[in-house]
Amino acid sequence: MNWLPLVLPLVIAGCTRWKTVTTPPPELLAKGHAPESVRLTAVSGETVMLKQAYFRADTIAGFVERKSAGQKLLGGLVGTSLRNLLPWSIPAQDVVQVEIRKLDGEATTGFVFLMMGLAAAMFVALGQGLKDFRPL
Repeated sequence: MNWLPLVLPLVIAGCTRWKTVTTPPPELLAKGHAPESVRLTAVSGETVMLKQAYFRADTIAGFVERKSAGQKLLGGLVGTSLRNLLPWSIPAQDVVQVEIRKLDGEATTGFVFLMMGLAAAMFVALGQGLKDFRPL
């Protein structure tokens, strides 16, 4: 079970989806209750993912991740992801859609059953191989 802490975040991240919310930004981004990240779509059509988003006066603000060309190159060479969090804001009236990450129960269930099936197939295959095994 040592692999569980490594695999579980991947499963959870892979089994989430963006869900449009109808909650107005002031209530959604209330201090202490705001989601880790929100995806905003502006009137212009631009989509931005904000981390640590908050609502102040009539503006939605937070931080966006940006990478410089050097960071992308170095990250590719080193095998790590280097990011800068830069402040970003938009007037609330310029936002046409707000989305948050939600767990997708159907995708999660399907993934769990797929993994169980693969594990069962591996045990059957290993069992067949061990049946014919003869020590030297």
